[in-house]
Amino acid sequence: MFKLFINILIVIGLVVFKISFLNTLPIFNILNPVIIFIIFLAITNNKHYIIMAFVAGYLLDLYSHYTFGINILSLTSVAIISNYVYTSVLTSHRFLPLIFLFFINILLFHSIAIFTISILSFLKISPPSNLINLETLKIITSEAFYTGAIIAIFYLINNFLQKKFSGIFLK
Repeated sequence: MFKLFINILIVIGLVVFKISFLNTLPIFNILNPVIIFIIFLAITNNKHYIIMAFVAGYLLDLYSHYTFGINILSLTSVAIISNYVYTSVLTSHRFLPLIFLFFINILLFHSIAIFTISILSFLKISPPSNLINLETLKIITSEAFYTGAIIAIFYLINNFLQKKFSGIFLK
């Protein structure tokens, strides 16, 4: 129960950090530490990762100008899929598959959100929006690459500090 409380505080802190700090700086606008934390919880097989994805999606939906529930759906789906892929599909939990998993999950997060917004616009439930353009694709791709680079740096620092640096590429 204490871990759940700490994880909720971390999610709240990350959402506040993203909304108040990262969105105001143009160079850091594309980073999303909330997705990184949710995927981290999912791949470490934390038993509260679905609850954390729901809470984070709810908090992000409060500040989003899109239809309520899109971030909840996207984050929860990404958490479930990343947990399944990491525990069932990836047999070696090494450097490159981990980076690839984060890259694919960020693309999946945005794909689910854009697909949901497009369907709701088509059904005339929400106002029409033109999210499928070259600028959106550029932002999503750069977010995926920057997040992959940040995860790679943290992964290498973690392995260096734990002195497991010799086998991360070879085994």
